[in-house]
Amino acid sequence: MTASNRRTAALADSLRAVGEVVVVAPDRERSATGHSLTLTRPLRVATVKPGWYSVDGTPTDCVTLAVMELLPRKPHLVAAESITERISGMT
Repeated sequence: MTASNRRTAALADSLRAVGEVVVVAPDRERSATGHSLTLTRPLRVATVKPGWYSVDGTPTDCVTLAVMELLPRKPHLVAAESITERISGMT
């Protein structure tokens, strides 16, 4: 899941029927570091467009930044894209 990924956009679009959607995603592929937290350097956040943020960190960094800093209130739902298709070679 990256902030510029088509699958990320499709997931966000499908969730708009449920409520307000804010995307906070890594700036590049980081699925192998999904549970890691960046502790040794400051994280950079860029606004891609309204409601879309790109972070130079891991997926866990993105959730933490969203909940602790970027969102005005705690979310009711946090969603992530599945990478099962790419792992099994069924892209």
